[in-house]
Amino acid sequence: MFVVGSFALAIAAIVVVGSCSLFKKPLQFVSMFQGNVNGLRIGAPVKFKGVQIGTVEEIKLALSPSEGPVRTHIDCQIEVDVQRFETTSDGKSQLIARWIIKDGAGNDLYASETTASTPVSAGETGASAALSNDLATLSREVAARITELHHTQPASNAAEKNVDHRLATR
Repeated sequence: MFVVGSFALAIAAIVVVGSCSLFKKPLQFVSMFQGNVNGLRIGAPVKFKGVQIGTVEEIKLALSPSEGPVRTHIDCQIEVDVQRFETTSDGKSQLIARWIIKDGAGNDLYASETTASTPVSAGETGASAALSNDLATLSREVAARITELHHTQPASNAAEKNVDHRLATR
């Protein structure tokens, strides 16, 4: 009986110790990405062919010493003051927005106002589609003016050359 009990205890000890990480060596992998890693976060699952094989433990940003210090250049800033953004009782959407383009230092380069209106079509999405169209009009006007400013003068000299500060209604 003693031999059977000892044998059972030895097998139980092997099973318990074997299932622990005592005999397992964890593997760590380093992955480098040059593109977008949107959504990557510590604790996120790492999957291989749909099976979770680990978790993200650390995220680091590695820069080449030859690249020097990291600098961000801001070409321009856009301030938008929305005066009106709604659908009207006559079945149209309406957007009235004043906007200012500033250089990277915050100096005013150009100011304007956009007024846009689109007929609202029937259905659940009619109003949102019309308002979206009005926003697209605003975006196109701002983008066109930024493009024009960049083609007429270098960004660094834009504020010095007293670029058009008038309020133009379109």
